[in-house]
Amino acid sequence: MGHATALDLLANVKECVNQLHLRSLVSVSMDGPNVNWKFLDLLQEEHAQLYGGKQLVTVGSCGLHTLHNAFKCGFVAWGLDRLLKV
Repeated sequence: MGHATALDLLANVKECVNQLHLRSLVSVSMDGPNVNWKFLDLLQEEHAQLYGGKQLVTVGSCGLHTLHNAFKCGFVAWGLDRLLKV
């Protein structure tokens, strides 16, 4: 895509996921550049219009790191160390 705008990115993502049930979409991961934040804003607006105000979960610019750290902190508290025999 080269140097794309947020609108370009939104159009291409929608084309790629057009057969998925976006009502079940929970979150979108990204790496932080401003165009991705604008893309997320546009996607949030459209998602809210299509699905009765429902919003996607925003966990920061890199959701993978956020979720990994949350899981890592809860690993022992949830007893997963015993379950997985680590």
